[in-house]
Amino acid sequence: MARTFASSARLIYFANMAQITDRQCRMARAALGWSTRELAKHSHVGATTISRFESGKPANPSTLALLRQAFEKAGVIFTDDGGIIPPPENETT
Repeated sequence: MARTFASSARLIYFANMAQITDRQCRMARAALGWSTRELAKHSHVGATTISRFESGKPANPSTLALLRQAFEKAGVIFTDDGGIIPPPENETT
């Protein structure tokens, strides 16, 4: 199957987006008070996939991008040193 320009552009976007770690995912989820199912709802990533990633299994760049986007939309900031900055309490969703 030939790859379309749109799908190729999407792959380049996801590859260039800074990745998050399993530790950052757990920290961001805890900071927001989200369960795995709540993160799944916000990110459109399956709860099982999230659980596998948080337990150290690899995830696709597009999956990590969706998780990161959901957290950033909720106000989480990811730091270059592998940490996070939680949103102010009144901004959590």
